[in-house]
Amino acid sequence: MVAPAEWFAVLLALTLWVATVAFIAWLVVRSTNRSAPSRPVPAVQILEEREERYARGELGREEFLQAKQDLI
Repeated sequence: MVAPAEWFAVLLALTLWVATVAFIAWLVVRSTNRSAPSRPVPAVQILEEREERYARGELGREEFLQAKQDLI
């Protein structure tokens, strides 16, 4: 007959092995999934960047107004 302490030791060892394998699988999946598609930049953010460039004099008035009209 097997003592309850022996069953507990076997169950604990099995649990540790399963947890180790699951952790390794998680690491592999996480490290191979680095090339997630990036989200598109919202039009508001693009417009804010153009406003900053216009304020610095990097964009002309017509180019800024055209970009603003295109994005809104």
